[in-house]
Amino acid sequence: MKIKPWQLVSYLVLITLIIIMAISYMNEKSDRKYFQEKYSNLRNEASKFEKIPSIDRKSEKFVDLFVNGLGSHHSMLTGKALKEYEDAVKGTKYTEINEDIEIDTSLQDLKVMQITTTINRDKEPESKILYKVSYKGLIDNEDAGIVDQRILLFLMHIKWEKVEGEYKVSEYDYDTLEDNIWSVLEGHDKGVEDK
Repeated sequence: MKIKPWQLVSYLVLITLIIIMAISYMNEKSDRKYFQEKYSNLRNEASKFEKIPSIDRKSEKFVDLFVNGLGSHHSMLTGKALKEYEDAVKGTKYTEINEDIEIDTSLQDLKVMQITTTINRDKEPESKILYKVSYKGLIDNEDAGIVDQRILLFLMHIKWEKVEGEYKVSEYDYDTLEDNIWSVLEGHDKGVEDK
């Protein structure tokens, strides 16, 4: 039996179509797998950032306890930060509070101005908090028209670590960015130099 030329062309077209369909199916399958992996990676990446608002609230609470709390921020510490705190308490005999010690109650205002939380390479959050603290001065008397107020601007850097399902402060430090006493002292120094 002899194959006619149109039959040969038909078989070749049919075989070509089958090969094209097989290649398309394999490409579609690998593309689907690629996009599923990408989608999964993006969801994992996005889930890291879902915790940022709660870390921001914890950061604000930590600063409030740190500034106002006479050591009450220790409940939010872990690791290096907790060890440094415990060493400081041991060094100052903080647990033996003497009634003759006058505790400074001049804090007037604490204002958290900005909180920025990022996720570091270890997938742990880090926060930077810009805050302003105002203290009432010793000669402050609004009735007499004397306003003696010390205003400080700080930048605190916090590293967070997840401990038993809860984020705690593993390290923190802060820098004094501005203190209005500096400008008063600079003005005093200039006055002395001018004379």
